[in-house]
Amino acid sequence: MNLNLKKCLKDKIYEQVLTLTERLPEHYTQPCVINVSYSVEPADDHLLLHLKTGGLVHFSCLRCMSDVARQYENELTIAVTNQEEQAEKLMEDYECIVAADFSINLLDVITDELHLYGPEKHLEGENCAENL
Repeated sequence: MNLNLKKCLKDKIYEQVLTLTERLPEHYTQPCVINVSYSVEPADDHLLLHLKTGGLVHFSCLRCMSDVARQYENELTIAVTNQEEQAEKLMEDYECIVAADFSINLLDVITDELHLYGPEKHLEGENCAENL
């Protein structure tokens, strides 16, 4: 799903429900239905994509290998620029995407987010030793 961020520069929050089926982390056992809200803010020579994501994810705990269903929620701001040099500077403060025409694939961005921030095991305090 391609999204031209320059067309989203209104003071508006957009909401979508995405079903992710491809490129999921290996330990995820079912497609993920993720609620996404986003807004785009202009900055000096880049755009800031503010994301809020959430949904129930099903996965095999990497500690005990049992099936787990857990609510996932994350907030992230990504700087989008059309220049590599600018992205290198922005990486001190943001995750960055270089896109020549400020268009991104929202499905890919959310899938990458799950790889980076998605749950991998039971929450701390939950006992998964009984499943070993």
